[in-house]
Amino acid sequence: MPITKCSNSISQSIFIDCDNIPKEGLEPYGLVFNKDEVTLTYDALNPRKITAITLAAGATPYQIYNPTKVPFENSGSEMNADSAFPTFNKTVNFLIPNIGADFSRDVIEPMVKGKEGYIIVLPTKNQVADGGFIVIGAEKGAVATAGTRNLTDAATNGGFAITLSEIGASFETVTLSGATYAAAKSTYDALEALAPTPS
Repeated sequence: MPITKCSNSISQSIFIDCDNIPKEGLEPYGLVFNKDEVTLTYDALNPRKITAITLAAGATPYQIYNPTKVPFENSGSEMNADSAFPTFNKTVNFLIPNIGADFSRDVIEPMVKGKEGYIIVLPTKNQVADGGFIVIGAEKGAVATAGTRNLTDAATNGGFAITLSEIGASFETVTLSGATYAAAKSTYDALEALAPTPS
C-alpha cells in the first residue's frame, strides 16, 4: 500500500478584501473556560472553525474585562520552527487588576497551577463571520507561562500581569464562527450570559 504524503500546497490567493480590510486590535473583554469542562463542536469542512461550545453540567464561562490602553497587548501567534513538524505557539496577555487573598485563591493560583489549561475567546475589531472571535487553547489548552505583580507599577496599577500560552498547536488560527457575524456574535453572547456577575 503506497504511503500517503502530507500536502502543504496553498489553495487560495493572498489578497486584501477592500470591503473588509482587517483591523488590528481586540475588544477589551473576552471569555475564559476551564478546558476540561467544555465540548467543542467543529465545522465539518474546516476544523479550525468552532460552531458551538457546550458546557458540562455545573460549569460556567468566566469573563475577562481588560479596559487597558491596549487590551490584551501583544497577544497572537508565532510559528514554532523548532519542532519536527512546524506548529504554532499562541499567547494571550492580560491584566488581573484585582488584589487580595480571595482572588489569589479563586483565580490567580488555579490559573498559574492548572495543567489542563484554558480556552479563551476574544472578540476582534473585525465584524466578520470567520475572524470576529479568535479562540486560543482549543487544541492544547492555554497554560500560564508568565505572571508578575509589581505593587509599585503605575502601568498595571499593581495588578497581576499574566500570559497564557498554547504551545505546539497545529492550526495558526481557530475561530468561533457562524454563517454570518451576527450568528457568531449570538453564540458568543449566549455564552457570556452564562458567566457569573463579578462580585
